[in-house]
Amino acid sequence: MPSRRRFLAAAASAGTATLAGCTGDRDHDDAADAAGDATDWPTLGHDAANTGYNPNGRGPESGVRERWQTDLSSATAPPVVADGRVYVASGDDLHCFAADDGGEVWTHPLREDAAMVLWSAPTVRDGKAYVSAGHDEGLRVLDAKTGEELREFATRGEVSGAPRFDRDGRWAFVATREGWVHCFDLEAGSENWRTEVFGHVVAPVAVPKHGSLLYVATEAGEVYALSKSDGEGSWRQKVPGTIQVAPAVVGRDVYVAPFGGQVHALSAEDAGAIAWSSEERASTEHHLTVADGRIFGTDGDGVLAIDTESGTTDWRVSMPDHANCAPAVAGDTVYVGDESGHVHAVKTGGATGVGGLRFGARRWKTDLGGRVREGVTVADGRLYAYTAPPEEPTRLHALEEP
Repeated sequence: MPSRRRFLAAAASAGTATLAGCTGDRDHDDAADAAGDATDWPTLGHDAANTGYNPNGRGPESGVRERWQTDLSSATAPPVVADGRVYVASGDDLHCFAADDGGEVWTHPLREDAAMVLWSAPTVRDGKAYVSAGHDEGLRVLDAKTGEELREFATRGEVSGAPRFDRDGRWAFVATREGWVHCFDLEAGSENWRTEVFGHVVAPVAVPKHGSLLYVATEAGEVYALSKSDGEGSWRQKVPGTIQVAPAVVGRDVYVAPFGGQVHALSAEDAGAIAWSSEERASTEHHLTVADGRIFGTDGDGVLAIDTESGTTDWRVSMPDHANCAPAVAGDTVYVGDESGHVHAVKTGGATGVGGLRFGARRWKTDLGGRVREGVTVADGRLYAYTAPPEEPTRLHALEEP
């Protein structure tokens, strides 16, 4: 396997919106191509490219009501939805609920040791759920219908992000907090390769459908492009700050958001050169959201949309309470939660109007009664969100059209 030294040597209310650019319709949505055809939300960020975008799915648009809720001991990653079921990483357990009524289908415990905390979301594919097995335990493969363990792959350290797959589903890619990236051949049941990068990796890798490379971001603020087939380094780029959210890949661009900093667009074809840095700071948990020619994130005042071609702020919708969970887009609606317990639905194109005064950006908002945590997920006409009411259990909510 290539050593780190070898790698480093080879690689180098109605709401008010203000507009800073154009809100016209985009002729072609490259993010829809990257996101794929899945109408479920089978992994963190919806897809292996980490777009946070469900172009063929939909959520509540004209209004919202609660279909069901259920209490949890905790929630450590946004929910995942696949084949009529909702999967929740909850501390040392993985829970599976029926999407229609919230009934628990099964629970898979990781370990009896309470220190074995599951921080990453699972990925569900082809009837199996792939999930971190806890500290120094590797990648665990479960039967998605029953929760029964089918197989385990050893890794160098704890798997820190939702597993990713190549287009055919034969290879599984995972990264560990210790800075190792592994590729497993699921048909052969063996490790294909592993490569060490510099710095802790705490988010999923990005694996676009097309091309020969995958992308890894580290807490050291570095982004690596690795070969899918053998793990060899193609390029390496440093950006200011520490990266704790998954990179997103759309077309020829890799988007990264360092903690508390600007969003950067790296050119995959130009050895990761920084094409632009956003004019404003944007924050999010877990992943960026890319759709309709825009990158959606949050700041202290609300949700903002950044133009993918220039890095300028396209629009912002102000919110009275801090929104810091990962946004999600389904169709032409972006959904985000805030600290006061509200979930907001906003048009991806922003608002209409002249000058600084804008109207009609918000579709609806609802109060769930507790701080909205982690991120929201949209699939099969429903929106799923966690809340953390004061001195009460964490709750999973399923929302739908009235």
